[in-house]
Amino acid sequence: MHQKHFIVTLVLLFTFAFLGHTQSGSKEKIYSSFTIVNDGLESTRNLLTKETSTLYFDLIKKQGNDSIIVQLSDSLRLKSANLINYINRVKVLLIIKTEGLDKEAIVENDTIISLKYLKHFDDYYTPGEVLLGKEGEKELKGKLSAYDLKQEIEAYNAFISKNCFRLKSFPAFIDLSNGGYYNWTRSNFREKPLAGVITYLSKLQLDIILTEQTTVKHLANIKSE
Repeated sequence: MHQKHFIVTLVLLFTFAFLGHTQSGSKEKIYSSFTIVNDGLESTRNLLTKETSTLYFDLIKKQGNDSIIVQLSDSLRLKSANLINYINRVKVLLIIKTEGLDKEAIVENDTIISLKYLKHFDDYYTPGEVLLGKEGEKELKGKLSAYDLKQEIEAYNAFISKNCFRLKSFPAFIDLSNGGYYNWTRSNFREKPLAGVITYLSKLQLDIILTEQTTVKHLANIKSE
C-alpha cells in the first residue's frame, strides 16, 4: 500500500511540473491528467475507508470494548473523519468561488469526486486568493484558509504522536515540510490551477487514511496501561 501511495505521489508531482511548462494548447490534456489522478486518489481512498472499518472492528475484538485503547481508537476515527470532511469543505469553497456554482450544483454533479465538470480548471489565481488572500496582502487565517488547514493537520499529527504512539517513533505520512523555497501554504496553493489544487487536497485525504490505518494497526498491537 505504501508503494501505491508513493507512485500516486510521483504522478501528482510530475503532473504539477508538467503543467507549469505547458503551452495553452495542451491544457485539455493536462486537465484530463488531473482528472485521472484525482479519480484514482478518490477511488483508492474509498477502498481504504472500507478496509479501515475492518481494522477498527478487529481492534475492538482484540482489545475489548472498555479498554483505553478502544477509547483512543474512537477518538482517532472521529478526528480522521472530521479532517477529511474539513478538506471536502475546502474543496467545495474553492469550486463555489472559482466556478460560480452553489453547493447544491456541486453535490448534484459530484464535482468534488470528479473534476470533469469544471469549466475554470486552469484558473491559477482564484484558488490562491480564496485560501491565502490576495497577493501582497496579509495571509488569511480564518476557517477553511490554507493556514487553518495546516493547523488542523498539525493538530491531527500531534494527537496521534502524543496519544497513540507516545514514546515510540511516529511514522507520519502527512508531510507539511514540502514547501520548497516558499512555505507549505504558498508552495501548494499560490498560483496553482484549480484542478491541481483539488487533486492535491485529494492526496492529503489519502494521506489521512494511510496515517489512520498505520495508527489503528499500532493500537491493535499494544497493551493498555
